[in-house]
Amino acid sequence: MMVVTGPLLCAGNELAEAASQALGQTLSFEKARRVLETQSVSDDCEKEYPLEHYSLVQEGKTNYIATTAFHDVTGAHPTEPTGFLKIVERSMGMAFVNIPIAEAVLTTVTDTQFYPRTIHKIQMMEASRILMQATPESAAQSGLALRPRIEEELLGVPIYETAKSGWEDLPCLEFAAADNNHMLSAFSAVMRYLKDEFAFDFDNHSVRIKYQPPADVMMISLPTIRSLELIQNANSVHSKDCLYGLLNRTTTPMGARILRSNILQPSTQTAVLSPRYAAVGELARTDGFIDKVLAALQKLRPLGDVEQLLTKLVILPKDGSVYESEQAINNILKLKAFLTTVPDVFESLSDAKCHLLKEIRRNCQPERADGIMQILSDTIDQNASYATKPLELRNQRVHTVKHEISASLDIQRKLYEDFSGKIHDYVNELEDEIRAKITLKYTAARKFYLQVQVKDFGSNGPPAVLINRTKVKGTIECQTLKLVGYNERVNQAVHGAMIESDEVIKGLLSEIRPQISTLFKYCESIALVDLLVSFATLTKSFVYTEPVISGDSYALVGGRHPILDSRGLHKCIPNDYFVTAESRFQIITGQNMSGKSTYIRAIAMLQIMAQIGCYIPAESARLPVLYSLFARVSTDDTLELNLSTFSVEMREMAFILRNVNNKSLVIVDELGRATSTRDGLAIAAAMSEALLQSSSTVFFATHFADLAKAFANNIGVVNRHLQTITEYAEGQAEAPVIKMMYRVTEGAEVEVSYGISLAKAIGFPATLIAHAEKVAAELRAQARASKRDKKEMEEAKRRKLVANLVRQLRLAHESSAGNDELWQYLKQIHDDFWAKMLSSSEANGDDDEGEKEVEEGHMGEGEGEVEESMVAVLPDMAAADEEKYAVKKVDDMDLFDEDLDQELKHLYSGASAADAIMIDDDDANEDGINDDYVDEDVYW
Repeated sequence: MMVVTGPLLCAGNELAEAASQALGQTLSFEKARRVLETQSVSDDCEKEYPLEHYSLVQEGKTNYIATTAFHDVTGAHPTEPTGFLKIVERSMGMAFVNIPIAEAVLTTVTDTQFYPRTIHKIQMMEASRILMQATPESAAQSGLALRPRIEEELLGVPIYETAKSGWEDLPCLEFAAADNNHMLSAFSAVMRYLKDEFAFDFDNHSVRIKYQPPADVMMISLPTIRSLELIQNANSVHSKDCLYGLLNRTTTPMGARILRSNILQPSTQTAVLSPRYAAVGELARTDGFIDKVLAALQKLRPLGDVEQLLTKLVILPKDGSVYESEQAINNILKLKAFLTTVPDVFESLSDAKCHLLKEIRRNCQPERADGIMQILSDTIDQNASYATKPLELRNQRVHTVKHEISASLDIQRKLYEDFSGKIHDYVNELEDEIRAKITLKYTAARKFYLQVQVKDFGSNGPPAVLINRTKVKGTIECQTLKLVGYNERVNQAVHGAMIESDEVIKGLLSEIRPQISTLFKYCESIALVDLLVSFATLTKSFVYTEPVISGDSYALVGGRHPILDSRGLHKCIPNDYFVTAESRFQIITGQNMSGKSTYIRAIAMLQIMAQIGCYIPAESARLPVLYSLFARVSTDDTLELNLSTFSVEMREMAFILRNVNNKSLVIVDELGRATSTRDGLAIAAAMSEALLQSSSTVFFATHFADLAKAFANNIGVVNRHLQTITEYAEGQAEAPVIKMMYRVTEGAEVEVSYGISLAKAIGFPATLIAHAEKVAAELRAQARASKRDKKEMEEAKRRKLVANLVRQLRLAHESSAGNDELWQYLKQIHDDFWAKMLSSSEANGDDDEGEKEVEEGHMGEGEGEVEESMVAVLPDMAAADEEKYAVKKVDDMDLFDEDLDQELKHLYSGASAADAIMIDDDDANEDGINDDYVDEDVYW
């Protein structure tokens, strides 16, 4: 029978003929449906897939396999994960098999003709070998073939071909996967390939199968992972100054693996994140809770990666060598040590109150492994345990199996003990013979050898009986012919004991394998609690706060860059992040070194931390769930692809524009700086407009002041800058001191020559500075001469004010707030609107008559209608005591006609930069704006 653990299945290796022994027994329909459609605590047990995978792909009627090169620790078998991918039209079915931990992840992806999501998934699994059938000529000629895309994106990954015959579906799971049978065919192919090419044969009920819907995780592009330094520091591979290095406070390799997987693919499921927040909070707030769990996890550290250990147990052995027999005994001893540690983890969670920690504790109940412990106790000696020292480990191997189970084993064990005793007796005799103190040493390579002091032999040197001499500092390491003979006899006895023990161990493993799912579930639960303890440790150390995941807006108060914040108190200046529909495109300007890049990178890292279930460095935080994250922040070129910095920049931006949507966060730093100023500004403006129309959340850092001005009046755009203060010391006017405040302030950076000021502070020659200032003054004069009419800019500002007013009135109408709160809110937006409108009119002093009309309150026909409508919404002051409020529906107020309403919707979908700068009466009429509301001088 298959053991179901949430979306994880412990399957067997019987795939009918097509699957090459992959699964065991057929699931019932209801159980399979629950497996594929429901999520449980096992969702939190995602695995990170180490360096090498296999991927298999089928496009149309042709199969493609992508398989990776692998480490070969035994000299015969691949030991890294394998993934396979299958494509039918634009629907991809993928199966990734992680060999070291015996886990398969099945997923489907709906992709475009550029296959970005398919390639991204393979990259996240770090595929290292690709197997596929030949690409059909029709696909190659049309430019829609997948293989060229993979070759372009996965440089250096070898590609192999495989036969189509291995792509049969799996009858036992086909009904459960509904229309996702392509991923089952891919799984069938990878299992057949592993058996045919590498003789990998998994036992029944041993391969865990997990279905992972593509929408369950956030998509983070590979350039984003590198540029934001999520996994590895860009300057040093050994540095911990990256997000993974900061968050990795795990104790076990399993915990570190799930952390890495979560950073690369953060969850988008609030049902996963909310329990994690509760668990981290309980661990961090409860005194002594973390220490108690850590003490239990520390006992697992000597055992290494237990999941890989279990995988070695479920791979069916062949007629192996003595070395393989020794490793099998080592694995049994480690398994025994692991099972004796699980009760400690169970007890450490006895005080848990939140649901997730209780579920983890329930999964770690020692009683679940009673059957396995009974099997071990019937065969394994009670005193046998895993050891790390070579001699002690050899003794434990020899005595692992109980006495009287095998007569031949008992004979070999007796020989081992006799010759080991003779070696010690011989060393005592040799000490008397050479009149020197002898220390008996042992290593796995040299076996027993002798260590003597050089000073004990004087000028005559060591006697001739000592051979194979090696001088190490003040000692001599050596052997004798008799000791070499004893070593040989002991080795023969050990080998004989291993061979005899091997038969017993094989029978033992065959009894344990059907229950291996219990052990894997232990590992998943321990990995998850290790991850949660790591998050709780960070929360206590650096005073993090729990984020609230809801809505589509950001409200972070006192957000800090997590890596800078970890370096100590006051090393990182906190900043606020507020993003709504009216401010979803934020243009960040500021001087060099003022902190623009740090500011925009921080929000990306905080978003990732929030979507892996970790608390974040902020005073308070409310964030949305995002489904993709893109960053264009680095200045690297790619020599292997013969791409310049600008080419790489354009390539990455093209990828972003193809995949961005309203659930994306985009971080852009200095777009267009790698080419000419004119072309760079034009490209930055065009791409900014495209990002604005995508309705994504964008943080755009730039030095292009014209870009900030051009988009200032667009709906959804706000300008912010990093504050700096330039001071001059007394008597040193030519040597300014620039003080970086690292604080974000509203509005664009005031256009000053901060580059020249920085050059002055560094100490450039005075003549060079003077010439630079002259050129800068001439350029500013030319820019002022070409500026657009100020009146047109003011009209655009008023248009934006009207659009925002309509939205605020609609929100007021739909609000469930009380009458008093509603009255205060409406009064506030009324006052704010007219204050800004009057300010805008006063700023436009070219038309005195129009300005006077606004100041005296004489409005046009359209203005009067709007004022009357606002009064209709405001409560009747005379009837306030009687709580009689005249609140009308927006549609009943006739604020705007139908055409104007559509125009406002158009505004919110993103206007062009040109429209934001210049709007004349003809354009307004053509766009459907009612003439009644378009005064010749005031757009109202």
